[in-house]
Amino acid sequence: LDELDAVPALQPPKAIDLLIVHTASLMPESAHRVMVAASALKPGRVVVLYGFGAQGVVDSLYAAGVTIRREPISDRELDAVIAGPALQAAAVSAVPLWGDHPRRYDDDALLALAAISPTIACECPRHLAEIVLQLSSFERYSAECADRGPADALLHQHLRNVTAAARSLFESALERVAMAEGLNLPMPAAASG
Repeated sequence: LDELDAVPALQPPKAIDLLIVHTASLMPESAHRVMVAASALKPGRVVVLYGFGAQGVVDSLYAAGVTIRREPISDRELDAVIAGPALQAAAVSAVPLWGDHPRRYDDDALLALAAISPTIACECPRHLAEIVLQLSSFERYSAECADRGPADALLHQHLRNVTAAARSLFESALERVAMAEGLNLPMPAAASG
């Protein structure tokens, strides 16, 4: 980022396709410096990689057409960002999952568990079933968002992966609590199929 101050004085020998700026801290002053450099160089695209920053600054750069990514960023995701929006959609299918997390219980089984009479001393099974339902819904939502455009596809694939991992952990917690409470859980979807 420090080198950006010298950019307006530069006269690049040819057109610049891509300007990548890396900064640990994204503040209003640094956003201004990015825009001054972009105005001077007139690159085809501007990418900013940052560690921490104010949401308003991120929003203003995004509104100006700058591609913003918060670090840490994997090499594969960086390659997709550099390749541009046209190739990011293809990169989504190559993003590795953090293991396979198929659903263990369908919505009907979770709804039945959530509807258990409140006469049971512990309401944890109901609360956990509701959390698993919400996480499953968010997984589906993230998958739909990933299909709406290449710019957000990698982000929503990441959200889907994180949510699937969290759902799997909550399913395990649900099983443990149900066992402790003597509740009969439905047969896991994978075992019944």
